Amino acid sequence: MRRSRPNSPGTGRTRVRPHTSTPSSSSASTGASGGAQPLLLEEKAHQYHGTNRGGLTPDAYRQAVEELKALGLVETSTNLAHPTGYARTTVSAEIFVQVAGQVLSGVNIGRELAQVLTVFRRAGDGPIGAADFEALGIPLPRTQRFLGYLMMRDIIKLRPPAASVDRLQFFYATLTARGRRVLRGDDPLPLT
Repeated sequence: MRRSRPNSPGTGRTRVRPHTSTPSSSSASTGASGGAQPLLLEEKAHQYHGTNRGGLTPDAYRQAVEELKALGLVETSTNLAHPTGYARTTVSAEIFVQVAGQVLSGVNIGRELAQVLTVFRRAGDGPIGAADFEALGIPLPRTQRFLGYLMMRDIIKLRPPAASVDRLQFFYATLTARGRRVLRGDDPLPLT
């Protein structure tokens, strides 16, 4: 007897991975025993195009993202193939620096930002590779946000962007004229 593989032609209905039932899951996804049952692809597509678990339709999500973007709170990546029109929405670097210390327990944003700036102080005026920042021991996504914040404040320049999820998203960084003034103590480091 030949087993059919998911997503192979001629197999009829294609099944997706089993879905773990949660209180917000539909009752159609659980059997009489209450255990998780596989959802059919058609059922998953209906859930995807209807509302998400938070109760937002794609239109409501798109409107919320657009409002947050207009307020400068998020950065977005568009995807016209997605029902919402967005592939990704992330907190902007400036907002991250302002609120991360309140949300992430045990994280001192000022100290970590100072560690990032110390790399520039040690290196002088030359370009600095991503490895120097990776060696700080600060989680890479947080370091990338700090560097994005410093770039947005015209303290550093990051060139050229790199496309790696395992490393920081640039090849090298340099100080701007304003960055040199901040390091010398002539200008304050803006934290808001």
